[in-house]
This record gives sequence, C-alpha cells and structure tokens, in this order.
Amino acid sequence: MLETQKWIADWLMCSEEELPPENTPLREIEGWDSLRHLGLVLGLERELNEKLSAERIRGIVTLGDVAGILREKFADA
Repeated sequence: MLETQKWIADWLMCSEEELPPENTPLREIEGWDSLRHLGLVLGLERELNEKLSAERIRGIVTLGDVAGILREKFADA
C-alpha cells in the first residue's frame, strides 16, 4: 500500500498526506485534462513495463483504479 501511495503522490506532485481519497474521480483533481490522463497512462506503462489494453485504460476513472493497477504490480514484486 505504501508503495502505491508513494507512486501516486509522486506522480501528482504532492505528499502522501495530501492525497485525495481513492474514490476521487480523476477529472475532479485540479488541473486534470486529457493530456494529464495520457501522461498517467504512459507513467503506469513505464512503471509496469507493459502496455495497458484500451479496455484497461478506459477503466482508469478514479485514484482507486490507478491504485489497483499499481497494487497488482507491487504485489508481484
């Protein structure tokens, strides 16, 4: 869990204490737009060292969705 929170906080450029709740829709994060979403997807693919399917990308709607993808990766580590 800590690895996941750290990755998201680093990506959002905030502290782990400032992270919004996991049920927060990405579109509600200040400054969120399609370019930032694309950057998130590319960052996840780089972290996972694999391409995400179009279906998986469409499913990234909340911070919890991002956390779930990362938890799978860190659980495998």
